[in-house]
Amino acid sequence: MSMKKSLFKLFVSSLPKGILIGLFVALAGIGILFLAQDRYRSSADFLVTSTQGGQDYYTATRSAEYMSRVLSEVLYSERFMNAIIETGKVNDAYFPRDKKERLKAWAQSLSVKRNSEIGFVSVSVTGKNDRDVYRLSQALVQVLDTNSAVVFGDDASNIKIRLLSGPILERNPSTSQFLTLLIASVALGVFGIFSARLIRQEFALPLMHDPRQ
Repeated sequence: MSMKKSLFKLFVSSLPKGILIGLFVALAGIGILFLAQDRYRSSADFLVTSTQGGQDYYTATRSAEYMSRVLSEVLYSERFMNAIIETGKVNDAYFPRDKKERLKAWAQSLSVKRNSEIGFVSVSVTGKNDRDVYRLSQALVQVLDTNSAVVFGDDASNIKIRLLSGPILERNPSTSQFLTLLIASVALGVFGIFSARLIRQEFALPLMHDPRQ
């Protein structure tokens, strides 16, 4: 039997046990995600652009990088959190009264991702109650849409924060996270079994006894 056929046969024989192990790993991972993360997530995507004309590509790119970085950092600030509370959309009891604990709770509920080159910023908030999470996300969108001076101060007149999508409410972890975890776990399980059998076959190392072999 050729080497390719031998490897293919070994890979196919590794699939059942590898998939089974992968499913167990995925179930354990899903359980951990449920316990470790808040139940709901609401996300919104923004594009930060300069309203100043006449910029070349390099200047525009550097400007977008700078503005998106500033936005990503200011979102965690006490000033921005207070602006969200002042919209009236967030229940006053949602955050702790102690300032330090309030900032900590806000930072834990907030997640920011960005593509600095084009000024793209994705902002998510999480929590245990779907209504509270969605209203918090609405407040965040409102502040960025109507009061960009909270973020950029005196430069706000030269900067536009454009809402691209959202806020979108979904269960947390999301379906995409489930699928990613499932695929990765199954792939890891199959690869692990295949590698172990390949090593045993090549080097004749004694592994755990399998009565079917």
